[in-house]
Amino acid sequence: MSDYEITTTEVPLMRVAILPDIIESYAKVGRLFKELHAALQENDIEPIGPQLAIYLDEEYTPHNVAVAAAVPVKVPLGTKMPEDIRVQFDDLPGDLMVSLVRTGPWDDFRPAYQAIRDWVEANGYQIAGPNREIHLRGPGSGVPPEQFEIEIQFPIQKRENKQL
Repeated sequence: MSDYEITTTEVPLMRVAILPDIIESYAKVGRLFKELHAALQENDIEPIGPQLAIYLDEEYTPHNVAVAAAVPVKVPLGTKMPEDIRVQFDDLPGDLMVSLVRTGPWDDFRPAYQAIRDWVEANGYQIAGPNREIHLRGPGSGVPPEQFEIEIQFPIQKRENKQL
């Protein structure tokens, strides 16, 4: 039995400013967010929602992590950043997501991820793409680490039953 409340929801398409990269470790994602927010501020673009990390590796990897730092924005289709800036605009697809909100210091996420994997398996689903971590409340929010909140989301689809 999980200590987390796990839910499913349809997440709509979301236009984001996005900065993909390969980072040394999960702990280094903060530098991508700093670069992303600096580029947005320099170009007078306001985020319209919380920042999120999109992890592109199919499995956990402790080093050379493929990740994209992103933040929802309201910009017209076709808007481009200056060529010397690595930030791009893209649309994240709408998907059926399984998610949970984890409260506490941003140190050991393994139990939360395992709870989602267990739920997916037990409920006849399969993971259908990269997961997202939405930073609801964290460093810079003025609360202690015990009150940090992050929503972990995975796109899912019903598992196909293969008949013999």
